[in-house]
Amino acid sequence: GDAIWVASNKDDTITRITPARQVSQPSEREPTLAVALPSFGTETLDPSMDGRGGLLYHGHMFDYLLGAAPSGQLDTDFGLLESWEISPDARTYTLTLRDGARWHDGVEVTSGDIAFSLAHYARESAACEVCPLIRDTVSRVEVVDSRSVKSHLKRPDVTFLHILGPVEGDAPLLPEHRGDADGDRGLGEDPLGAGPWKFVSRALGSSIDFS
Repeated sequence: GDAIWVASNKDDTITRITPARQVSQPSEREPTLAVALPSFGTETLDPSMDGRGGLLYHGHMFDYLLGAAPSGQLDTDFGLLESWEISPDARTYTLTLRDGARWHDGVEVTSGDIAFSLAHYARESAACEVCPLIRDTVSRVEVVDSRSVKSHLKRPDVTFLHILGPVEGDAPLLPEHRGDADGDRGLGEDPLGAGPWKFVSRALGSSIDFS
């Protein structure tokens, strides 16, 4: 049990000794959260090459242009956009980034990242669930200034913004400077995000570490 009984031949007594419980010392490492998954899907960290299954293990590394409130409604309090405007004919969306957002390497998030991301998701080889919708919907993206773009659509679409959010979409914002530097390989093997988790390393088929 929790005690040790010691018999003494000298005075014929029996003494009950309760051992001190071991107190675990605080770990020098940061607290760790381990999440077990049945698989790593297509084993890529490029969201354009995976479906919603990939969000289970890389979703928190990225951030969306538009976040969602607990009610499920699109809300600028939770995304990278400060505001958006829709033209009367629902064919032009003006998207403006909030000031001060940065990628994990310290580079500022700019409107060029929006244009790059939409083009990356519109590639014929892209495999995310909303990639075909982006490809079929977006005509061109016009960079207005460092924080704003105008996304011109092929036809009126009042649901376009939902593609850019986490409720119906799986196309978070991607860094233009990482794509330019390393192409698809850079995005998939050494990814860079702006979300709460930062990529550290991975062992193919085994684990992925974030900080």
